[in-house]
Amino acid sequence: MVKLWFNSMVELWRHSVVELWFNSVVELWFNSMVELWFNSVVELWCHSVVELWFNSMVELWFNAVVEL
Repeated sequence: MVKLWFNSMVELWRHSVVELWFNSVVELWFNSMVELWFNSVVELWCHSVVELWFNSMVELWFNAVVEL
């Protein structure tokens, strides 16, 4: 009886530790992937918007100077 109880406790503990460890590793990996993806998308978007804005400003300025 004691042996059964002990074995079940050990089994439970082992499962919970493995599950916790696995979940935390998977969660960390998933979060880092999402963060990387998000950062790259935001960075690309920001760069393209800034570049477009800068180009249009330069073009406007250039056209204004040429027209003078």
